[in-house]
Amino acid sequence: MKLLFSMIFFFFVLTGLNAITLEQAIKTAIKHNPSINKSSIDIDIRKKLTKQAEAVRFGQFDALASYDKYDSERTMQPFNIKYLSENIFSVGAQYNLPIFTGFELTENIKISKLNEKITYFSNKLNKNQIIFNIKSVYYKIPSLKKQLKTMYNYKDSLKELLKNVDLMVATGKKPEVDLYKIEYDVKNADAAIAQLQNNINTLKYALKEIMGKKDFKIGNIEDINLTKNFSPEKIESKNLTSIKRVNAKSSIASSNIKKAKSEYFPKLYLNANIFENYDDNGNDINIWQVTLNMKFDIFDFGKRKNSVEEKKLEKLKIDFEKLEIELKKDKDTADAINKVKTEEANIEAFKNQIKFAKESERIEKMKYEEGVSQIYDYLYAKTRRYIAESKYYDALYNRENAIAYYYYVTEKFAK
Repeated sequence: MKLLFSMIFFFFVLTGLNAITLEQAIKTAIKHNPSINKSSIDIDIRKKLTKQAEAVRFGQFDALASYDKYDSERTMQPFNIKYLSENIFSVGAQYNLPIFTGFELTENIKISKLNEKITYFSNKLNKNQIIFNIKSVYYKIPSLKKQLKTMYNYKDSLKELLKNVDLMVATGKKPEVDLYKIEYDVKNADAAIAQLQNNINTLKYALKEIMGKKDFKIGNIEDINLTKNFSPEKIESKNLTSIKRVNAKSSIASSNIKKAKSEYFPKLYLNANIFENYDDNGNDINIWQVTLNMKFDIFDFGKRKNSVEEKKLEKLKIDFEKLEIELKKDKDTADAINKVKTEEANIEAFKNQIKFAKESERIEKMKYEEGVSQIYDYLYAKTRRYIAESKYYDALYNRENAIAYYYYVTEKFAK
C-alpha cells in the first residue's frame, strides 16, 4: 500500500513539474523568445555603431611601413641629395583629423543615437506582439478544456440514455432503431473529443514555440481569472511607442536634410605624419610633415540641390507614415472595443440559450418517455444544450482575448 501511495504521489509530482500559468509563460517568453533576444542584440549593435560615429571626430592613427626598390639611386629625403640609395625602407605613423565637415559628423552621431532609440522602441513593440501572441494561444487552451469537459458530459449523458433506452427496447416500449441513433451521436461525440484533444496539444506546441524554450515540455495549463470589469482608457497618441518610433524616424530625416546641406560648406582636414627612412648603408633620416587640406565644391550641376530636395521628400513620406499609424490606431482601438462588446453580448445570449436548451431537453425527454415524440427530437434538444454550453465557454475566453487585443493595440504590453 505504501509503495502504491508513493508511486501515485511521484506521478502527480512529475505531471505537475511543467504546469504553467499565464504569467510564467509571459516571463519565459520575454527571457527566451528568439525574436525578443534578437531585437535586444540589435540595441547593443546600435550602441556600438554610435561609439564608432563618435570616434570619427577624434581622427585616426595609422602605423605605416614601405619598401621601395628603384632602378637607380634616389634621395632618401626630398631635396636632400646627401643620401642616395636604390633601396629605401620606411617606417612611420600618420594621424588624420577632420577639423570641420560642415556639421556632417555631428549629424551622423545624432542619427546613430536616434537609430538606438528606434531599435529600443522596436524591441518594446516586439515584446508587445509576443505577449499578445502568448495570451491569444494561452486563452484558447482553457476554453477548449472547458469545451472538452462539456463534450465528455454530453457523451456520458448519451451513454446513460443508451442504457435506459436499451431497457425500454428489451421490454418492447421503444424500437431498436433508437439505439442506433444514440450510438451514432456517441460516435460523433468521440470524434469531437478527439479533435478537441488534438487542438489542445497543437496549441501547447504553439505556446512552447512562442516561449522559446526548446527543452520545455508543457503539462497542465492553469486556468485564468476572468476579467470582471473592463473599461477602455483614454489613450494619448504621443505616448504610444509606435508614435515615438516614427517621431525618431522623422528626426533622422531632419538630420539627413542637414547632412545634405553640409555639402555646401567647405571641408577642412588635418594630416600629420612622421617617417624614418633607411638605406642599404644603415643611414636613416627622419621626415615629418603637417598638412591642412580644404575642399570646397564650387559648382556640381545641381547635385547638392537635388540631394537636399530628396531628403525633404523622404521626411514628407515619414510624416504621412505617422498619419497612417495614427489613423490605424484609432480604427484598431475602436475595433478592439467593439470586439469586447460583441463577446459580452454573446456571453449573455449563450447564457439564455443554455437556460432555454435545458428546459427544452427536459420537455423533450418527458415527451419521448411518454411516447409522444421521436428519439430524434430528444437527441436534437440534448445536442443544442451542449453546443450552447460550448459556445458560452468559447465566448468567455474570446472576451479575454478581445481585451488582450485592446491592450495590444494600445501598446500596454510595450514596456
